[in-house]
Formats: sequence, structure tokens, C-alpha cells
Amino acid sequence: HDGEFLAIDVDSGSWAVDDDLLVARERLGEQQPDALNVWLLRVGYRAVASFGGAPPRRHDDGAERYSGETKQRGGAVMNEPTRPKEETARLGEAIYERDIEALVKDTHDGQFVAIDVDSGDWAVADELRTAAKRLREKRPGNIDVWLVRVGYRAVASIGGGSPRRHE
Repeated sequence: HDGEFLAIDVDSGSWAVDDDLLVARERLGEQQPDALNVWLLRVGYRAVASFGGAPPRRHDDGAERYSGETKQRGGAVMNEPTRPKEETARLGEAIYERDIEALVKDTHDGQFVAIDVDSGDWAVADELRTAAKRLREKRPGNIDVWLVRVGYRAVASIGGGSPRRHE
């Protein structure tokens, strides 16, 4: 199951695994409909996911690889990052604050913005996946994408609310 997603109900010990994080969570929900304390992990990785970079491998040999290759996984096309995720985050945040935030903060509060950190192109939508999909339609091919939720300091959180940017 290397690379697949695991959802564990920490109260019952029940678990489900799938290539898709949301499907793993849904499968667990079918087994344990009242599961509240759910722990999510990606088998063989230290993080479930990262935006704008690959999640680090649990057994990494120390070499950084940012190949920009496109891979097929679980029916979805996934791009390997072209730069370290920290650099993508730094560039994305700078573009958002400089060029986009003033345009969206009053009219798109709570929505998601996907930003191509190379071109500065961006897309906004009510759902994170829709914003990313719209950006990919505008910018097909291999791009490093940074995601932000308008008015929030985090794109999302699991097990709690996302903190507002200006509370």
C-alpha cells in the first residue's frame, strides 16, 4: 500500500485504505459512521500531502528530486514538483499578497485561490479542487501551484476550524 492513504478511527481502531484520501475517509465512515477522531496518513510518507511540492518520503535517501515529471496515479494526473515546496510557498504567498489579495478579499471571502507561481495566473472557486482544476485548464502542463483560502491563514485544517487571517 506504499503511497496510498490510510484513515484510522483512533477510538475504535477501524481503518480503511485507498489511492484517494477522500475515498479512504468515506470507506472508514461506512464502517464507523460516528467516527470523530480520525487520523489520516500516507503510507511511506511523513505527511499526508503538501501543496506546491511533494510530501517527504519516510525513508528518504537524502537526495532532493524536483524533476517536473508527470505521473499517473489512481486515475489522476499528478505533477512532480519543479522546485522545493518551501520556495513554491514563498513565491505563492508573495504573488497573493502583492497581486491578488486586494482583488478577492471583499468579494470571495472563504473561497479558494490556486496560483501558478511561475506565471502568476490564478483561479478562484468555492472548492479547493475546483480552483485547482480551473487553473490547470488555464495552464495545462507541469506547473507548481500554491493554494490559499481567502481571509484564512490556512487552506484547511482537520479536526478543528481554520484560523481567520484577520481575527
